[in-house]
Amino acid sequence: MFRHLTILISVSLILVMPGRTLAASKIVLANSFSALAMNGKTIEPTAQMSKTVSLNSGLNRLVVEFEGTFKSEDSNAIEVVKSLPFLIEIYLEKDQTYQQRLLQPFGSEAAQQFAKVPKFSFVNMATNQQQNFQLNALSSKNQEYLKAESRLPTRKTLIISADTAKSAVKQAPAPHLSTVSEKLDYWWEKASEAEREAFLKRIEE
Repeated sequence: MFRHLTILISVSLILVMPGRTLAASKIVLANSFSALAMNGKTIEPTAQMSKTVSLNSGLNRLVVEFEGTFKSEDSNAIEVVKSLPFLIEIYLEKDQTYQQRLLQPFGSEAAQQFAKVPKFSFVNMATNQQQNFQLNALSSKNQEYLKAESRLPTRKTLIISADTAKSAVKQAPAPHLSTVSEKLDYWWEKASEAEREAFLKRIEE
């Protein structure tokens, strides 16, 4: 069980190690979504108008928000519905483009519900397969907060996370280790032969 924790940390270090040249990938957001921050950097308002976000392959953290104008069910008034930010954590394959797909809500009431719990997917445009990701609601649009929340793990934070995980294993091992194992299995399945060899070589060092 602890070996899974060590392997996951090694995987993360390989994915985010400074100095590595990573192939670019892209996410194309729906018109009702905007990117606010990515991988520890805020995105300028002028750049938020673009729905195409260029990211590195591997682990990425992207902060987005939902906004749109919708007709009120009770009148002909037009309402602006806007969500709090959401943090997306997603692994991207190199040189791939992923499109955000969703069913747009109809009417302001449906939009308000959608803004609280948005449902969408990311589809690899080359394979038409959905890409797994994690979505978490954030509590503020403060730029420093968004930068901190979207920052990728460092060696220090990974060590702290590993210590926390080991403590959790003693108390309630099943839920945490299941998540760790699933992440490792998913990364291994998607990794190229070269990435697998590099990973195995690294954990042997």
